[in-house]
Amino acid sequence: MNRMQAILHMHSKDWFWWLLAPWCWVLLPSFAINLIISLFTHTDTGIYTGGLASIYIYMLIIGLLVVYRTFSFALGFTMRRTDYILGTTLVAITVCATEAIVLLLLSFIEADLTGGWGVRLHFFHLPYVSDGSFLAQFWVYFIALATLYTLGFIIGSLYQRAGRTGLLATSGAVLLLGTIGSFACTQFNWWGNIFAWLTHQSADDLASWFLLPLVACLSISYVLLRKATIA
Repeated sequence: MNRMQAILHMHSKDWFWWLLAPWCWVLLPSFAINLIISLFTHTDTGIYTGGLASIYIYMLIIGLLVVYRTFSFALGFTMRRTDYILGTTLVAITVCATEAIVLLLLSFIEADLTGGWGVRLHFFHLPYVSDGSFLAQFWVYFIALATLYTLGFIIGSLYQRAGRTGLLATSGAVLLLGTIGSFACTQFNWWGNIFAWLTHQSADDLASWFLLPLVACLSISYVLLRKATIA
């Protein structure tokens, strides 16, 4: 327990980097720019923007950098690898849940209290993504944030374990598998069935399907970091 507390304490030193940086550096500036544009643009349907994607991209970057920034440091203070992985995952889950709650509140304010901030701006409340109950919307935000973080984390773990050569080789293998899969879908006319299935899924249904690859990525990251060396 003391080791786990040490991991949590280590990450708490970077609370600004974890929680506030995506808002101060990315999301709020994007929102401000879109709000200014909306003030001078008048349309019947309002303005729909993809600026919300910036916070998901930031979570991917956090996942990429957290191993590089903290793994060697933690092990240098005789912290166990298992404790590092569990503690870091706990911090990431907490951050994703917090961010999801804030996004949910902003979506509610935008859609139900201000009518698009008074200028019909659709920044936080978007069609399809914001459909469903509050719990369903929270689940979509949380899984999307956690999935992007986990994707970055497995890439950072792979780099820590295998270096640049291993990362490039794995990227090439993934690209090759993706190409083969795409060719197979085209060859056997699977695209129509895939898109038909997707159109019948709600956003929270699709989010739930990401649980399996999310857990798989975390498990692979655990294996990689168990064998990784430190500089």
